[in-house]
Amino acid sequence: MNISINNINFEKHNFLSRVVRIPLLWFLGILPTRMSRRLFVFLSGNVTKQVSRWAKSYKALEMIYAFPGKRKRRQASTKDIFCDVFLKNAGAVRNRLKLTKRLLKTLIIERSKENNPVRILSLGSGSGRSLVETIATLDGEISIKATLFDRSRGAINFSQELAKKIVNNGKLDDFQWVCDKVENLQSFLKNYSPDIIEMTGLLDYFDDSEAKKLFRLIYQHLSSSGWIIVSNVIPNPEAPFVTKGIKWPLIYRTSIQLENLLIKSGFSEEEINLFVEPLRIYTVAVCEKI
Repeated sequence: MNISINNINFEKHNFLSRVVRIPLLWFLGILPTRMSRRLFVFLSGNVTKQVSRWAKSYKALEMIYAFPGKRKRRQASTKDIFCDVFLKNAGAVRNRLKLTKRLLKTLIIERSKENNPVRILSLGSGSGRSLVETIATLDGEISIKATLFDRSRGAINFSQELAKKIVNNGKLDDFQWVCDKVENLQSFLKNYSPDIIEMTGLLDYFDDSEAKKLFRLIYQHLSSSGWIIVSNVIPNPEAPFVTKGIKWPLIYRTSIQLENLLIKSGFSEEEINLFVEPLRIYTVAVCEKI
């Protein structure tokens, strides 16, 4: 299947950030944890500090998504703008969202030719923004049954309110929310075969053994010719500071390592498509069960 990501308004490096980031990231990377944290607190405005406070949660991601709007409205502090310009992880998260939405829309349209309604499961869904916004753009033209699965009751509640705001009321019946741990996914999937499973942002917290176990379970329960969309953060120069300064530890994998995990879990190498957003901090893989 030919998947195009042309004409996506990605965030990219500019010349100034490229020049300044090299010595800055080298310096940040060699600092011990305590000094790295102190420097982060000194450099950060309120938004950046709140992102750190809510690391690993939907709240942090929502603040990252909303920041360009705050900056455009001149509601962002100079310190927050500095961190957003020279530390590219936030921009990469926003790129990941844009890329995921494009991929979801492409796959939903393609799958609707074979199956109606299209069954979609979002794992570790958080706010569910990528799926909810994608479905909203389809204007009810395609029948969809979406399940958003997350262990956080706060994330589920936020996601439900988000859907109410941007999805036509008549289509809210197409959504269901499940508050549970991924460890209990096997029981949930017992009588359910999704056409598309989306799990961007979740794999960053799973080691290889856990990832393979989850992928094998997904492969088993995906419908015939079903698709999975999964992302992973790539090793990058900002990683030491994200871990030590921002206190947001992640499991980093190269694109090839992510691909190998999928292959070892049953997916065919020929059916795996890898996309790296322009800041080169996230890989998003799309693969089909054949």
